[in-house]
Amino acid sequence: MEKPKDTGVQCPQCKKGNLVERKSRYGKLFYSCSTYPDCNYATWNPPVAEECPNCHWPVLTIKTTKRRG
Repeated sequence: MEKPKDTGVQCPQCKKGNLVERKSRYGKLFYSCSTYPDCNYATWNPPVAEECPNCHWPVLTIKTTKRRG
């Protein structure tokens, strides 16, 4: 088993742990809180430690698509 890589982004849900890069059982990367199972926050897109200008959510994600890149 590999150790999860730390992204350095604080979890927006519990504010205790950091978001870490993990692999699903099918090999796809996802990002979840390091305090799991106490906190169940997870996202598929890579997180960025910036606040959303519209809704003020403390984390932005990098969304890439095949059509728009």
